[in-house]
Amino acid sequence: MNGLQRLNIDIAALSETWLSGEDQITEVKLGYTLFWKGKPEGMKRDGGVGFTIRSTLLENIEYSTGITDRLMKFRFPLECGRYLSILSVYTPTMKSTEESIMSFYETLRNTIACVPIEEKLIVLGDFNARVGQDHDIWGALVCYGIGKVNSNGLLLLQLCSEFNLVSNTFFR
Repeated sequence: MNGLQRLNIDIAALSETWLSGEDQITEVKLGYTLFWKGKPEGMKRDGGVGFTIRSTLLENIEYSTGITDRLMKFRFPLECGRYLSILSVYTPTMKSTEESIMSFYETLRNTIACVPIEEKLIVLGDFNARVGQDHDIWGALVCYGIGKVNSNGLLLLQLCSEFNLVSNTFFR
């Protein structure tokens, strides 16, 4: 958390936390609170998602929801009665079963669909995807994708197209 403080980062989405259950810890000296959602206690610890949030922002959080060990949501009020929803995502790797990948995307799709259209939405995380360079075909890509699209990348691009989201290919 020292790095977050040094870089003046207010909110960081975390993947592969490897923590069990769902909880939070506040690091008072550094001024951050860690929230996480992992597999239930007693199960193999892998995956897990979370957020590290500057503690001074916590009074503004409307709610946090650990949806699964691969998906967590925070909702913040903004000015003028508007809201910001932030999702922390950890997509199953390509070595995972097709069933677990499709189940994850169904849950993510349902979560995004429940965010009111007038809200701001930011989806952060590790998508275990390569989206390629076909920015002429996919409106979800800007011009700095790399390599060739893989199967997880195709699922991500389809999701982005469905919800009018843009993949982070703004930077080289």
